[in-house]
Amino acid sequence: MEKNLAFCIGEKTRKAAPYRAKYPEWWLVLVDFMFGGSEVSVKLKHDWDKVLVIHPGNFAGAYEIKSTG
Repeated sequence: MEKNLAFCIGEKTRKAAPYRAKYPEWWLVLVDFMFGGSEVSVKLKHDWDKVLVIHPGNFAGAYEIKSTG
């Protein structure tokens, strides 16, 4: 899970880079189709204001990926 999250966050960071100056705050919401909405304790380095992981069948189980730096 950590490897997949790191990859997705890195790709979205790269794609959003040209537009980051347009808005003061950026959230990244990732949809979890693999782990069934169970929270995984993962901390990764990222520069998003908030990274959320949701499962389409369990919105109440959404959780945040905290940045380590």
